[in-house]
Amino acid sequence: MTYTIKNFKNIPSDYGDRREDGYRCTIYREGVRLGTFHMPTNGGVCPEITMADADRTQLIADARDSVSDEDRTLVPRETDPASNGLIVAMMLEPLIEAYEQAKQMKRWCKKQTLFTVSTDEEGSFRILKTPYGPRAHAQILRTYGDQVTGIWNAAAQRVL
Repeated sequence: MTYTIKNFKNIPSDYGDRREDGYRCTIYREGVRLGTFHMPTNGGVCPEITMADADRTQLIADARDSVSDEDRTLVPRETDPASNGLIVAMMLEPLIEAYEQAKQMKRWCKKQTLFTVSTDEEGSFRILKTPYGPRAHAQILRTYGDQVTGIWNAAAQRVL
């Protein structure tokens, strides 16, 4: 099953330590809204999963299946609400990273053109300090020709 998140909100820690920040997000499965997940700041408090019981049970089961065996041994008790919340948080980590990256890319794409060339390293991109449009597109193709593997601007605006 495919899970996505929306409405991600970072909640800063009282102590200024980014590792202790909390967050809140809405969880979707196959495009259908399930409910919300809230990870409180500064640890110590049980993560809160607000959704129908059947959806919560399915989410926890899918989360346990998706995390590695090593991570699963960190929170072994399946009946403990805190353990279930931590397992879901582990499953959400890559979704949150992708969401934040897409949000950053969208912000960057407003004033400049981001593109990749076949010789670039994985995960890197090049910047043309001009908003994307026909002139920027033509300039990239004129300069790099067939080496262009993608222009991020069009894709970034469809993600969020």
